[in-house]
Amino acid sequence: DALYSLNLCTELLVEVRHSVMSTLSAVKLDDLPVVVKFILHAITAADAVEVITELRKNLELESCVLPSQMQASQDKRKQKSVMGASVNQENSGHDCVAIMFNVIKAAVRFQKATAEAWIKAIEIADSAAEHKVIDLLVLLILHTTSTSNGKKQVEKLLRSKIRLGHVGDQLLQVAFRSHALVVREYFPSVLYLAQILLRSPDGSMVSFGSQMYKHTFMTFDSYCQQEVVGALVTHVCSGF
Repeated sequence: DALYSLNLCTELLVEVRHSVMSTLSAVKLDDLPVVVKFILHAITAADAVEVITELRKNLELESCVLPSQMQASQDKRKQKSVMGASVNQENSGHDCVAIMFNVIKAAVRFQKATAEAWIKAIEIADSAAEHKVIDLLVLLILHTTSTSNGKKQVEKLLRSKIRLGHVGDQLLQVAFRSHALVVREYFPSVLYLAQILLRSPDGSMVSFGSQMYKHTFMTFDSYCQQEVVGALVTHVCSGF
């Protein structure tokens, strides 16, 4: 909170932001939302792509998997009280990640330069190894918050990444398995993207759309399951 409240000149702000960015991987999960908020605030059109590219590079969501999650399968002999504390810690961690994505959502909604910079940063990643689960999650956020033209831009970028093999089922699995709370918030966009991909003549699009339906049905609540079934019935009845 102190970082976000700093009143600095532009030069000092950039210097502090670079310093914070370099230590991002060491930031405690509870502090991550406010640190990301500080990095994203006061972004200008001139430095937006540079800042977002560096943020995307340093923000490792994979490291947000809590020790309690990784050890659960190995530590079944813990007392019930300890297990209860572990569950509370895990829920707290998921909440922190969800809050961080709400910070990103607010930034792309109200700062056009930030939204465009995220698109550019994802666009210039030119291999599957360079892509992270944050790319997929941010695309869902952008699709939800954008105008009609912005949605089409996101859809075009996603199609391109699928076609090139840069974004595949592995990222999709990680998104649904580790960040279901975030993905659930953007369910309408998930369903819409699955629908348009399933209608594509390109086999890679159809496969990805099918996996989106499968993971959605297996991960989310009965409302989402009913929506998935309804969408698939409509798809079949429409002759695709």
